Amino acid sequence: MKLSVSPILFAATIAGLISMPALAAPLDLSTDPSVTTGFGATDWELNNSGGTDSGAPFSGGCGTFGGLNISDATSPGNDSDAYDNAWNIYVNGTILDAGNIVDLTGTTVTAGPVAMSGLNVTVEYFFSTTAAVGRIRPIFQNPTGSPITVTVQVPVNYGSDSSTVYEATSSGDTTVTTADRWVVSSQSGSGEFNTLVWYGPGTPAVTPSSYTTSVFNCADPDGLGASFSVTIPAGATRSLVFFAGLGAITSTTDSLPGAISAAATFDGPLASLPAEWLTGMDGTDISEALNWEPGVAPPMGPTSVPTLSQWTLLLLSGLLAVAGIVTQRRRVTG
Repeated sequence: MKLSVSPILFAATIAGLISMPALAAPLDLSTDPSVTTGFGATDWELNNSGGTDSGAPFSGGCGTFGGLNISDATSPGNDSDAYDNAWNIYVNGTILDAGNIVDLTGTTVTAGPVAMSGLNVTVEYFFSTTAAVGRIRPIFQNPTGSPITVTVQVPVNYGSDSSTVYEATSSGDTTVTTADRWVVSSQSGSGEFNTLVWYGPGTPAVTPSSYTTSVFNCADPDGLGASFSVTIPAGATRSLVFFAGLGAITSTTDSLPGAISAAATFDGPLASLPAEWLTGMDGTDISEALNWEPGVAPPMGPTSVPTLSQWTLLLLSGLLAVAGIVTQRRRVTG
């Protein structure tokens, strides 16, 4: 007896596969994986070797010491040495080390939670597919009945090394101070255009308590590091939201004028940024970001068609398969 595939079953199965949300897959950081976004040559390299031989964020040297980080990145125009280890997250002087296996969902990497100083700490790296933008979001959950205050330190070591030049800041000059929400740097003006966004405009609850332009030594100590004092209320969750821009950010052709122009995109509230850059963040997530004012409501995306859950789709597919077999048998025996 030869059974044919029911057209209805085939259509339902295809529709189910299309509507299923992306699933998290394990990502092994020991292989130095990259997340390639499809925006020009943009590529973000990761590993779990971002620590230092001193154990501190702004001293010592890099090596194969545990610690989640973006080890390097390539700009849209194929400038391939943005970082010598960057966006490591330290809590009270200890680097977040979630081990070699993290989750990858689409272009979002999630590590943790890790118990640190009484908090459950998760780090999320999201990489835009529409621009050369990385979003770095350390998330702090306080499981206790009392508020917890911690010092959060974030070092970024530039691939531009001793040729690093500060080209522009949000305050309008080229001198980096804690009044600067974002900073654009280059390698002697000729490439490796890096934009670091540390906080939003207005009066956010948390801004950097200090910056340092000398971090750990990794070919050179030139970079930018920020320190924050963060208080998490009892039983609450709070976060910090940073952005990393490569090249001209919104163009696949690298240029310094493009980088400086695109940096102004970060001069509004968090919720006013391009919706794709906020992928995975809802209104609650935005309101929990201590270093940004909540601002306006999250931008509305296109109305989506409701989809069935994956288990419902699997059950429906199974039922349709059974129905198809029964129908075929009736045809054969009839």
